[in-house]
Amino acid sequence: MGSPLYLQISDDILRKIEDGSFPVGGAVPSIQVLRGQYRTSHVTVLRAFKELSGKGMILKRPGMGYVVAPKANTVRKLRSLGGLFRNISNLPMDQYYNSIMGTIQQECAAARIGLYFSAAAAKNQLKGCKDPDAVLADAEAMSSFVDGFFADSWLADDYLKEIMKRTGKPLVMVNRPASKGITAVYPDLRGSLENLYGALQRLGYDSIVCEDTGERDYFNAFRLKMHAAEKPKFRLPPGGFRIMERVNFFSHDEMREKQLQVLSDTGKKPVFLAPTDNVAWNQITSLREAGFEVCRDYGMVGFFGLDSSSLVPKLTTVRIDTEDLGRKAFAAMMNLLEGKAIRQTDLLGDTELKFGETI
Repeated sequence: MGSPLYLQISDDILRKIEDGSFPVGGAVPSIQVLRGQYRTSHVTVLRAFKELSGKGMILKRPGMGYVVAPKANTVRKLRSLGGLFRNISNLPMDQYYNSIMGTIQQECAAARIGLYFSAAAAKNQLKGCKDPDAVLADAEAMSSFVDGFFADSWLADDYLKEIMKRTGKPLVMVNRPASKGITAVYPDLRGSLENLYGALQRLGYDSIVCEDTGERDYFNAFRLKMHAAEKPKFRLPPGGFRIMERVNFFSHDEMREKQLQVLSDTGKKPVFLAPTDNVAWNQITSLREAGFEVCRDYGMVGFFGLDSSSLVPKLTTVRIDTEDLGRKAFAAMMNLLEGKAIRQTDLLGDTELKFGETI
């Protein structure tokens, strides 16, 4: 036989006091609200309040009803979380990850939740320093004082699952999809990229060059997949779609110049789909030095939306809302800790096609 309803009500309120949902000095739901919520009588709710008052958890204040008493601080369970993130850096892509991490930090601070970072994970923004076993060891050591982990997208799914298995703690991975059993928050790119291809059609571009970074990451793979999916919708001549392979931040300017010259000689006006905003801006500068002007001779589209407003001319880019990703990652963690269901739509971050002056 279950507990009496008044004890269930008092236990529910006590849990919210313990986890900080009802702060000290803040009002607890009124009798009228609780009557409707639990479909019970005035007397039953009063008995629940009496139970909590007897424990010193709530008290009655004139004009406010029942509020959480100062004694509640002695039973409050302060949460802590672990961050398995790459290190803070001034490199363009690390600014992107820093923004996600910074938003999670702000959300934790607002909720009075401690956030501890793995020193092993912080080293992994440097090439040649990727050591997932060290991060796994860090997570095991941290598991004694944290309630869950946020993880960066560079850790493979097998390691993420092993972290959860060894620590027994929930984990939220940010920035790419993951296999079943891993809660992953990542950008919803399809709508923005479909809008981009539609805009390129309307603007009459007759050659599209999608640049392949050669990296085996989610963003590069998704861009190339979308490129292949959208290709049949364009009635372009042979060679109208191209993949420029293994383009990176610092090289291949000469390759772009030669490709652009070939396309120009055949009367085509190409658009380059760069893998990042930084690459796009570097290309615009390099091509200008070679005598090509953006919009007149070609179009340029960036990716990620990093500081694009500071570029002159303003860059057309697919912007990923890093703050939205951070907030959704934090919300997903709270739901996991509280045993609440998470909808797939709650895990998809916002993206937007931002038009500038480069197409």
